[in-house]
Amino acid sequence: MNVFIKKSLTLVIVFLSTFLFNGCSDSLPGDPFPVVQIGADNNGYESLAVAEILVQNCATSGCHGTNNPAHGLKMVRYEDLMKGSNSRHLNENGGGHDHGISKVLHGDNYGGAAVIPFSSEKSLLFRLISGIVEDSTKIMPQGAPKLSESQIQIIKTWIDNGAKNNKGEIPFSGLLNNIYVCNQGSDNIRVINLSTMTTIRVIDVDFNKSLIDAPHNLAIYEDKLFVTLIGSGKFLKIDRKTNNIISSVDGLVYPGMIELSSDGKTAYVSKSSTAPGNYDEIYIIDTELMQLKNRINLPVSGIPHGIALSNDDKVLVVANMRKDRISFIDTETLEPIGNDLLLSALGDGSEEPMHTYITPNGQELLVSCMASGSVKVINMISKTVVQTIPLGHHPMQIAISNDGAKAYCVDMHLNEINVLTRTSAGWGVTSQKITNPAFSMLYGVAITSDNKYLAVSSSNQNNAYKPVYNLPGALRPSNLTIIDLNTLEVKKVLDIDNYSTGVTAF
Repeated sequence: MNVFIKKSLTLVIVFLSTFLFNGCSDSLPGDPFPVVQIGADNNGYESLAVAEILVQNCATSGCHGTNNPAHGLKMVRYEDLMKGSNSRHLNENGGGHDHGISKVLHGDNYGGAAVIPFSSEKSLLFRLISGIVEDSTKIMPQGAPKLSESQIQIIKTWIDNGAKNNKGEIPFSGLLNNIYVCNQGSDNIRVINLSTMTTIRVIDVDFNKSLIDAPHNLAIYEDKLFVTLIGSGKFLKIDRKTNNIISSVDGLVYPGMIELSSDGKTAYVSKSSTAPGNYDEIYIIDTELMQLKNRINLPVSGIPHGIALSNDDKVLVVANMRKDRISFIDTETLEPIGNDLLLSALGDGSEEPMHTYITPNGQELLVSCMASGSVKVINMISKTVVQTIPLGHHPMQIAISNDGAKAYCVDMHLNEINVLTRTSAGWGVTSQKITNPAFSMLYGVAITSDNKYLAVSSSNQNNAYKPVYNLPGALRPSNLTIIDLNTLEVKKVLDIDNYSTGVTAF
């Protein structure tokens, strides 16, 4: 063999090696091509079969190996895969895998779980290897042959059985420091752990395949989660340790918001803001027996949506969106306390009070008014409006800090979060508006119990937010942003499911 042929063969070998090890992206200068080994422990994976598929096909240099992994997702070892990705594009046109300018522009805050135990169809890893993605160029392994059907089935079975490690352990079991998000258009609840900042479970609440069950709002009491389903008229109790549904109260008409008594034994449930017709009732539910035990009949019918329970459990505040009324109800007698407070002279819906929140000291009520674009501050003693704070186009939910010094109000159409502060002179809006390119029709908001993070859902009803990966032919998913309350910076952007609404956090 002459020198020319030897050099040519060497070049071909180098080219093929470079293609196989760098099919996911352009290689970086000096990026090595390590030989990926599978140890006796299956690199932490449950079986050798799972390890061989993922490590040999995905954990290569330039893709998801140890060095410069695409989107910050490593797959050489099980424990790294379960951490998820952390530097994905915030732009669907930016390409699937790179290590360049998008990471500089968007930092390390956009990503999420690659594998969600027990839920292959919601796991991005499974969607990408099986081709369930809108953009066919993003099918994985990128730049390499598609996995065989048998290999794909092995991964699917592994995920649906809990995505166990080599010790047979199911990851993220029993964790309670979580954020919970209703995906009203997808009939599920995402469980997002604060330590990992990834989705760790998906709770399926799709009871009726012929309609949208529409999970809307949530409330936490210790290790229990309570959820309303607008479409199927249910109130659910869920075990937060197992994420299993314990029981339900059925036959409710368009249940909406939830307020729990301080002992967690009683739930007050209002109407959905989208309920057709006029209504004058609030449900009272025994959460231990999971039975409807009574109803509150309001003075005037309309859409009683926003509710808030006083700190001593003695007064339930109800906002009637359609009639611009605030009712104060004695929870012992179930009768109104005095006359309703009218927010507009004619009660014609020019204010549309939508959500209500009582401050930690119990002295004030904050009411977001959708139509007027303002927040009303109401004195709980005198039951009068003491302030009107103009905000924007469509203020929605509000989260108040534990010390009552700050409140965060999301604006659906302006895609910003207003920061309100409490001083001796009253409430005022600061110049510290929180914005982010991921915000798209903001809806729900909650503060974690340690007061460190703000969790905000983008319903994305107008499909303005464009994720990197989308289901073929489906509406764009919503997203959840987790914000550091010390710096007001977004720590994580997570794609979730369709039309996210209520959020609660532990």
